[in-house]
Amino acid sequence: MPRRQKDLSKHRVKYFLEEFEPLLEKNGEKQILEKVQLNIFEDVLRLNCFDDATYSQLIKYEEQIPEGLASKLKLEKIVFRYDSRYSILRTIDDFRSQGKTEFTIAEFQPEAEKLSKELTIHILRNAFLELSLDVSKEPWAMKGWPKWFIEFRTLYPYPMVEKIKAFHYKILEKRLFVPPQEEPKKKSTKKSKSNN
Repeated sequence: MPRRQKDLSKHRVKYFLEEFEPLLEKNGEKQILEKVQLNIFEDVLRLNCFDDATYSQLIKYEEQIPEGLASKLKLEKIVFRYDSRYSILRTIDDFRSQGKTEFTIAEFQPEAEKLSKELTIHILRNAFLELSLDVSKEPWAMKGWPKWFIEFRTLYPYPMVEKIKAFHYKILEKRLFVPPQEEPKKKSTKKSKSNN
């Protein structure tokens, strides 16, 4: 009985990893994958990084991806990038350090795209919405955000940007870091036995 052919358009991340992991293994760098998030959006497979060290380790492999792998997996392309939210935070900080207090999406997007290829206007506007919230007053708004971003917004709960008009934003002053609150230790309810 002939063997059934794999449908590579299903489980595309799994089949991508079957090709990509041996490349990393050969160089003893398979553990990089623990620090990378893979997702597919609009037929683009994104390998998202959250720090410079991981990105510089990973980007070396972009040219080594077998030619035609994207089309074989019914993908438009495979991109190595910084995570969208991470690149937006970095770009806001860059603007702030340049002394910019206001920006339009038209000037912001190309700068953020240098770090995060395939950054859509939809993702950008959603991230600005997330950064314009006061999560100390609206913690429910964090539902559905990634864990690292929830932690970041909890530590910096106040708005970072403010919408002025449709495509125009203002950078708010840098707020103080709010250290996480430690849970008070519960007192033991057991009574100590006395030796009488």
